[in-house]
Amino acid sequence: MASKFKCRCGALIRKNLYEGSGLRLLVAEELTDVASESTSVDALLDRIVAQSPIVAICSQCGLLAIVDDVDLKVVFYAPVP
Repeated sequence: MASKFKCRCGALIRKNLYEGSGLRLLVAEELTDVASESTSVDALLDRIVAQSPIVAICSQCGLLAIVDDVDLKVVFYAPVP
């Protein structure tokens, strides 16, 4: 999937982590379970980043987008007034 996508309002949303785009990761609880003390912090963080969907909020309209690179889809959620 490309490193950016269009919001429903037409704004361009970048999904590259560490570019200052205000992105978040949606981390599943089971990803935080450490199997053993021998698991390194680097390995745990790599797994969390690789397997967590990205959460982005459009700066133009406030629409929330959950980006799943594994399934190659973006799901949009509108804010409730």
